[in-house]
Amino acid sequence: MKEKGNPLLQIIRNVNDAVVVVLFLAMTITVIIQVFFRFVIQSPLRWTEELARYLMIWLVLMASAIAMRNRSHLQVDVLTSALPQKPKRILTAIVDLLTIVFLCIMTYFGFKVVQSTTAQTSPAMQIPMALIYAAFPTGGVLMIMEQLLTFIERLKNKNAPEEPREFID
Repeated sequence: MKEKGNPLLQIIRNVNDAVVVVLFLAMTITVIIQVFFRFVIQSPLRWTEELARYLMIWLVLMASAIAMRNRSHLQVDVLTSALPQKPKRILTAIVDLLTIVFLCIMTYFGFKVVQSTTAQTSPAMQIPMALIYAAFPTGGVLMIMEQLLTFIERLKNKNAPEEPREFID
């Protein structure tokens, strides 16, 4: 969904979208190489399984920010769908705030893990584990940004839709 607004925000979103595509392609190619070498050549490569795992970690955390933007994360709406509009808005605001608090905690501890793993390297590829764990604070910051924007939009607009964005257009 194209939104008018802050050009820096659009650049961040576009870069994140592109990174997710590149990560997905890289992971897919890595797994194809892994399968080919394991089952066709009968000589598996040690690094492909590890790389695919690390790409998946980054992919999930970067794509989660996109899911936040599109409001497409899984949610149980049994309670909110049964409530009148005003209590529903209050409950939604509380859930938004709790989500932001959780993401802040995840991001904070993600930074702590990155700092504590700077000397560790991965077993097969020998890359710094801090690079892998950096996905958590990076994804956390992007998700916080998207959740804050959603929260602010809901506060400003009393008629802000609750459904995923792709079903709104």
